[in-house]
Amino acid sequence: MTEKDLVIIGGGAAGMSSGIFASRLGLNTVILEQLMPGGQVINSEHIEDYPGFPEGISGAELTAKMQDQAMSNGVDIELSEVKYIASKNVYDESDGVSLYIRASAPISLILFSSNSLIRLS
Repeated sequence: MTEKDLVIIGGGAAGMSSGIFASRLGLNTVILEQLMPGGQVINSEHIEDYPGFPEGISGAELTAKMQDQAMSNGVDIELSEVKYIASKNVYDESDGVSLYIRASAPISLILFSSNSLIRLS
C-alpha cells in the first residue's frame, strides 16, 4: 500500500493544477486518472482562451505541458479507476483491487466531474 499526503481524483486541468500547487507546498501528492491525464481538454483541437497562450494551443499540447509540469514538481500520476473510497484503514489484498493508496491524514475531498461538483468529507 502506498501512503500519500494528498490523493486527487481526476487528472483534468483542475486536478493537475491542484496537484502542482499541493506538491509545491510540500505535500506528497498523487493524481488518479482513469483514462489519460488531461481530461476533456485533450479532445480540443484549438484552445484560444487559456491564459499564457495568446496564439492558442491544442488540447493535446496543453495536456502534455500540464503533465510535464506536475511531474517535474514531484506529483505522481497513476492511471487507475477509483472504484470506492473507504474511510477505514482496512483492506484485503484478495478483493481484486490492484492499487491501494492511503492518505496520511483525514482530508476533505473534492471531485470535479464534467457534470457536477461532488464534495466528500
